[in-house]
Amino acid sequence: MIKKSLIAFIVFFLMLESYHRLGFVNKKWLRSGQTNWAINVINSQNYLYDFNQSHFNCLIGSSISARFSIDDLIGFFPENLFMLPFNGLSVHDGLNVLYRKNRLPDTLFVETNVLERPSNKEFSATIGNNIWEENLKYFVSSLRQSKGPLNLASQFTTSLMIVFRKKMGFEGGETANKKAMEKVREIEIQSKQPSKKKISDNAEVFNEVEDLEAVFFAEMEDLKRKGVVVVLFNMPVDCRNEKGDLYYNRLYAKAKSKGFLVFDRKNCQDYTTTDGTHLSGDEIKRYAEFFLAQRAKLHTTTNQ
Repeated sequence: MIKKSLIAFIVFFLMLESYHRLGFVNKKWLRSGQTNWAINVINSQNYLYDFNQSHFNCLIGSSISARFSIDDLIGFFPENLFMLPFNGLSVHDGLNVLYRKNRLPDTLFVETNVLERPSNKEFSATIGNNIWEENLKYFVSSLRQSKGPLNLASQFTTSLMIVFRKKMGFEGGETANKKAMEKVREIEIQSKQPSKKKISDNAEVFNEVEDLEAVFFAEMEDLKRKGVVVVLFNMPVDCRNEKGDLYYNRLYAKAKSKGFLVFDRKNCQDYTTTDGTHLSGDEIKRYAEFFLAQRAKLHTTTNQ
């Protein structure tokens, strides 16, 4: 019985691996997951194992810029710009994944809204605990979360439901990825109000934020030394949650003094959000147009 089970497992595993290698699966199905955690893991694995362009750009950030990945914007961004922001996590988690890849991007776009949120050690361990595990997932795609049988079955049924809804004329039809992002309701107000970080109120919190900022700039300088062009940008949120001009003026003055590029800031009053933090579908598309215009302006400037 054990021998037959082992043979059946090996046969099934080889069939699944062959299925992936022959490219039968729609890659769009493999982008999403049923939870924000799964979406983050799948996105990081897609970056580490599937994205092999010789020259590329990358974007890291929190759930605020993860809104760039909604279905309405598929095909809106150039293929050589990989979206690596994480729901519920921070830019520090993106940097941890970035350093695991054998080639750094040519240009790195960094969302600065949530610099003060530390990296999540559990998430880092989920991606891979050691180089052997990462190499194994690189060569054996079936071991990756996005290509496991449960996720494939989930994405297949989700896609069938989308097709059915569209054929029947029902409302909705969003993918799990978009629906998950729409439901993100992170509590970021405390981290966006400098008054809650005064030394007199909470010296420990203030020092932690200062330390994270120092770590951030140290990593940015390391990337710059390695030839990466670093570009910082800030996305608009509800004005009540905005850190304020003083914070960003100081942050960007420091960034420019270190030789990093900075995108113009958009006034929080010019955009509306779904929950005080995340831009709505129409608004994120409008900001994406601004982002790409700034990117084009950057390329024009650097090529002169």
